[in-house]
Amino acid sequence: MRALVISRQKFQAPVEAVPAILQAFAEWRDRYRQHMESFYFFTGGGGGCGVVNAPDETVVQMFMEYPWGPYSDTELIPIVDGDVALASQRAMLAQMAGGTSD
Repeated sequence: MRALVISRQKFQAPVEAVPAILQAFAEWRDRYRQHMESFYFFTGGGGGCGVVNAPDETVVQMFMEYPWGPYSDTELIPIVDGDVALASQRAMLAQMAGGTSD
């Protein structure tokens, strides 16, 4: 699955827990680095985003282990290559306009 992941802070983590969460997050990032095509923080703080490309079971495991999960609203949006999707949509539209059902 290739997915855009957007994670925004929903709840404030306890201040005393932040160092441990950051350490766990750094380890999580290293563990799943090979499955992340991109990885970003929002400049204003409070979250980040990236593109994950991994088998479904790996994606599930990644986000079961996500250290910021209890404090975040995390959304995974499946994505496909834009040029491939555009070509498919144009072909479908042409087929509908031509009345063919190939």
